[in-house]
Amino acid sequence: DAADRARANGAIAQLGNVGTASSTPLFALAAAGGLVGTALLTMLISALGFTALWLIHRKIAKTA
Repeated sequence: DAADRARANGAIAQLGNVGTASSTPLFALAAAGGLVGTALLTMLISALGFTALWLIHRKIAKTA
């Protein structure tokens, strides 16, 4: 219903705010570590993304 969609849109907006607030300092720290630091941060973020997708896929597969 409309209330659920409004809450979902608000949650997505808040995630954007969290990403904006945290990404700049994280990448500044990684850049201070040079190419290795930036590569490690990128790999960590990628691994977290793949893990999230895997968990979502598992949950969807159980309900289907």
